[in-house]
Amino acid sequence: MKLKESTITPPKSYTEGQFIGMMKTCGKTLEIEMLKEIEGLGTEATRSGTI
Repeated sequence: MKLKESTITPPKSYTEGQFIGMMKTCGKTLEIEMLKEIEGLGTEATRSGTI
C-alpha cells in the first residue's frame, strides 16, 4: 500500500454577517407548525450582541 502525502486547509471562518443571516433563517425548513411563526434566533436588536 502506498501513502500519498498531501496538505489540507481548514474551512474558512464565518463572518459576523453570515452568522446574523443564519440566525435569521434557522428553522425555516422545519415542518413543525409552531416553529414556522418564529423568525430565527433572537431579535434584530439582540442578534449581534449574542455573537
